[in-house]
Amino acid sequence: MALPDCTDCIWCRSSFTGDWLGHRDHLAENGVTFEGDVTQYYQGVAAGGLEQDFKYGGHADYVVNMDLGKLGAWQGLFLTLRGESQFAEFVNRDTGALLATNTEGLIPTAGGQETALTNVLLTQFMSEKFAVFAGKLDTFDGDMNAFAHGRGKNQFMNVALVGPPVAFRTVPYSTYGAGFTIVRELEPIFTFTVMDPVDHATTGPGDLFAEALR
Repeated sequence: MALPDCTDCIWCRSSFTGDWLGHRDHLAENGVTFEGDVTQYYQGVAAGGLEQDFKYGGHADYVVNMDLGKLGAWQGLFLTLRGESQFAEFVNRDTGALLATNTEGLIPTAGGQETALTNVLLTQFMSEKFAVFAGKLDTFDGDMNAFAHGRGKNQFMNVALVGPPVAFRTVPYSTYGAGFTIVRELEPIFTFTVMDPVDHATTGPGDLFAEALR
């Protein structure tokens, strides 16, 4: 007996909001895709720590990818936009630990309740194996290995298991820069980047590289 087609069921569809009456597929065919998610936490310190309490907090991600070649520009040109929102509270400062237990409580700002545009990246492929890029860079996804990635929501929450903890002290999360990458089989094998050493997650491009030139 054949099972009924439930592709329109909210629990079975590939995207929670569905196909938007056909508009999602139409946009994708013309080079525009949108991904969004909201992750919510109720997390607390049961014993020890600095404060024994539980807090509710959350983080929202909105990502737009555009193939500008399909939109009428030259071929191989892509634009990526990422917006982020934090809301409510996180327990990172209550645990007493050196490393944050909830990575999403750190981005776009540590413990804040901010909404920010953290990625505005233009990428131009000069060939199938070489591309140049420039714009506002989100550096958090640079280490996309099978273990330490996921931005703190798809796998581990603790920052020690999401990426190198020293990077949070030495590399800005969102800043302006440019560079080039060499690609093999759709995966980058070498990337060179020049970026402002100051975090600009919630600020504009004023005084670029002012700290680097001191």
